[in-house]
Amino acid sequence: MTDFRDTVIVSDVDGTFLGKKSEIVERNIRAVDWLTGRGGGFALSTGRMPCDIGAVIGSIRSVANLPCICCNGTLLADLGTGRTISEYPLDHSRGGELVSYISEHWPRTGIRISTPDGFVTSEKMLAEPRLARDISGVGRGRTTVCDFPEWDRFKWYKFVVRGEPSLLDEVKKDVETRFPENAVYSKSGPAIFEVQTHGVTKATMLSDLRRIAGEKNGGRKVRIVCCGDYDNDLAMLKAADLSVCPANALPGVREICDLCLCECSKGLIADLVEHLAAEKGISVAF
Repeated sequence: MTDFRDTVIVSDVDGTFLGKKSEIVERNIRAVDWLTGRGGGFALSTGRMPCDIGAVIGSIRSVANLPCICCNGTLLADLGTGRTISEYPLDHSRGGELVSYISEHWPRTGIRISTPDGFVTSEKMLAEPRLARDISGVGRGRTTVCDFPEWDRFKWYKFVVRGEPSLLDEVKKDVETRFPENAVYSKSGPAIFEVQTHGVTKATMLSDLRRIAGEKNGGRKVRIVCCGDYDNDLAMLKAADLSVCPANALPGVREICDLCLCECSKGLIADLVEHLAAEKGISVAF
């Protein structure tokens, strides 16, 4: 049996591993099982929190055999055990300055904080319908609703601004200009603007992941293959040994990737594993 211990796939979740409607793509599950069964590594890299991923994908143990990059690279966690391996929380003073500015100058937006256990927001913010749907999807049991001054008692991995897509483009341009050193700013969807620790992206955790995968496989050098579709994946894709995107990726993402395969709903990861197998002279179909 051909050995794939030198291969680690790191995949974004929404729009990449999952289908366009956030559905499980069975071809991907079969492909990951095939790869990991031959010693390969698989990890997720997402803007989602650990407590949110399982609700979408189901049993993490059956999908990922390596720690996963969460909250856009501000957290590396073993999703099977819940153990935090590395983290880069957002400084409250810098984050708080941004939240205050956005809520005052862009009142038609809503803001939620990502914490280790769920979301934090306020009743005022819940007036934004997209944010209200986010909270409904995660569940009130994983959300704390309180006034902004109380947010300081939580650990912030990032915060998310919700609103009309065109409005968020204006918000992003505004805060990038006024607060260039406060944070990293990115969009992970047309109506999702994300803010996290300055200098930290999904790429930040790749060195830790490479080390862990190498140690797991007896110190063997590994090839990191990263998959993504949106702005918040760009740094990770540029840092990868091989960068891959689905056909539905943004034009700017497609331009910098080594491979552009099928759209996410058709099984991007399955197509990728077939490609990697073919490199080793193996014909396989999922």
